[in-house]
Amino acid sequence: MLIRAIFFSIILAISFAAHGEGRVIILGFDGVDPGIVESMMAAGELPQLSSLRDKGSYTKLGSSNPPQSPTAWSSFTTGKHPGNHGVFDFLRRIPQKYSVRVGFGSPTSAGLGADGALVKAPGFNSIRKGDSFWKVANEQGAKVKILAVPFSFPADELEDSCMLSGLGVPDLRGTTSTYFLMSDAFEKPGKVAGGVRLPLKFDGATATVNVEGLRHPKTRKFVSLPVSVTADRAAKSVEVTIPSKTVTLQEGEWSEWLEWSFEVTPKYTAHAVSRIHVLEAGETVRLYMTCLQFHPEKPYIPFTNPESYSKELRDRYGFYKTIGWVFDTNALKHDALTESLFLEDVRNTMQWRETLTLDEIDRGEFDLLVSAWTGTDRVSHLFWRYRDTEHPMYDAEGAAKFGTAVEDTYKRMDETVGKVVAKLKSDDLLFVMSDHGFHS
Repeated sequence: MLIRAIFFSIILAISFAAHGEGRVIILGFDGVDPGIVESMMAAGELPQLSSLRDKGSYTKLGSSNPPQSPTAWSSFTTGKHPGNHGVFDFLRRIPQKYSVRVGFGSPTSAGLGADGALVKAPGFNSIRKGDSFWKVANEQGAKVKILAVPFSFPADELEDSCMLSGLGVPDLRGTTSTYFLMSDAFEKPGKVAGGVRLPLKFDGATATVNVEGLRHPKTRKFVSLPVSVTADRAAKSVEVTIPSKTVTLQEGEWSEWLEWSFEVTPKYTAHAVSRIHVLEAGETVRLYMTCLQFHPEKPYIPFTNPESYSKELRDRYGFYKTIGWVFDTNALKHDALTESLFLEDVRNTMQWRETLTLDEIDRGEFDLLVSAWTGTDRVSHLFWRYRDTEHPMYDAEGAAKFGTAVEDTYKRMDETVGKVVAKLKSDDLLFVMSDHGFHS
């Protein structure tokens, strides 16, 4: 009931904003537990949230049933009970096939003509029923800015507004996120949850592998491109060549964003971007590559509204993550990333989202702005074991390094809240909320 109460409070506030009574700004942080927040506020570790509590109001919200991100964010977005919006889990059953699918929607393939030209663009079928409250507000005349709210894909069609979809945007392969791990330690190709392992078979100093992009809409076979890796093991460096570029990287270094063009037919090409990190370049060569993400200038499926907004962000900031599942949790689980690399990525991604949010506030011209972060949830999932001595995977050595990772992410959240507060006008209304809590 509480989550519905805040929904109707937001609707009322937006109606005032649309009539010149101040703006509504909502900051959402995924998986933030009120118990941790309260203990940290008591210890003086979240000064910005403490100030908001003291000057405004604070309460514990009820989550959805079940209290899972797809369900809860869909209830936040629509104001509906899960039984009405239809999103119950990360997965949904297909009883006729005794199988499961992603619980919030699925991509649809491109349609090709007899000559190989595109006749039907690829898309995405969302399971969720019900309009978002910002779409309704926009239809009533409010200008809105919606930034990376989870499970808000495809982007709504909005007038004089902008929207960047968040969690739910797939990769080029149509999955939530599929990373690539290349190594000469692998004997044969293989798949793990959320990733593909590719063996590097060196002939002298060079090995070549094929990276599979999207499936051909008609044959369903993967369209692939070659990647050449030349190793200088003494210097602990590699030269990586893809069809569009060659980069030289030291062990421990990230590449710039790399652009991919997968020719499906002579008349239809799909574009993507990715980055590569060199995990090892000595006795063993091991390269991690992010999933193939939609190219912001030529998106395989549009993930912003207007569609040109994705290019506008590219022009402003350079290439950026377009995948909805922005943190590669599966890569960390399967040792394709280290804890330190993962946390570095969390910090950088939270910073990018903060910069975007602050910039959009500065640009003005809105009645409602909603911006969301998921790093708080992902760090809790993967680092909780280091803060809980009763956890079956607790590790004392790891706890010495990462035992405060969850709290550190909450502190980063607090800093963001403070920067937003500093930009508020006297008649603005600010909400800071989460979709569910967290426990061991």
